[in-house]
Amino acid sequence: MHNNLKLIIFDLDGTLIDSKKDIAQAANHTLQVLGLPGLAEDIIYTFVGEGIKKLLEQCLGRDDHDLLERAWQIFCEYYRQHLLDNTVLFPGVKEILERFWFLDKIIISNKPDQFCFPVLEGLGIRSYFKMVLGGDSLPHRKPDPASIHLVIQKFALRPKQVMIVGDSGIDIECGKRASIYTCGVSYGFRSKEELEEAEPDFLIDHIEELKMILEGSLPPPINGGLSVNKK
Repeated sequence: MHNNLKLIIFDLDGTLIDSKKDIAQAANHTLQVLGLPGLAEDIIYTFVGEGIKKLLEQCLGRDDHDLLERAWQIFCEYYRQHLLDNTVLFPGVKEILERFWFLDKIIISNKPDQFCFPVLEGLGIRSYFKMVLGGDSLPHRKPDPASIHLVIQKFALRPKQVMIVGDSGIDIECGKRASIYTCGVSYGFRSKEELEEAEPDFLIDHIEELKMILEGSLPPPINGGLSVNKK
């Protein structure tokens, strides 16, 4: 086992699940109800990762508290009913969760709790995780490291026994601020360039490549990062 890892923290959207289409459709529904022009789904995809309210702020393109609160209510009502219209697990996710059944696994997401749990249940993977922390579980969301500190304390671990896996620079920053190992995934919602700039310890192009890290077939990370595909 690489560096005696005991616990893996996973981001949710863009890491374990491909939820971007349902999120984008809920955002455009919200804009339509508000009488505002819709946005290309590819643009909305780039807003995913910092929480729903931040996504809606970017969709609205203006600083208007009352409008944002109304948008939040519209979005939540619609999205709650359409969480799993198009959302699926990324290929290989369930196999990785099953293969490493003996490692404790946690989800830390900026997605609100009210959406995390139904999605995990609906996709049949809730039972794999010892703890799920959504965007409103604690006062501060990623990249604030409070959630990781809580996990380390609860499981009585040292930072270097923990690794976070995520698709954005936010996940990598969060892990670095908590002094744990970091692994970026390039198949998610953010660009590979963003991940490379964040300098994770590892960078993978497919979730199944976690096997190479967790089974110790890679050397320790050096010089700000190691891609499992690096020649």
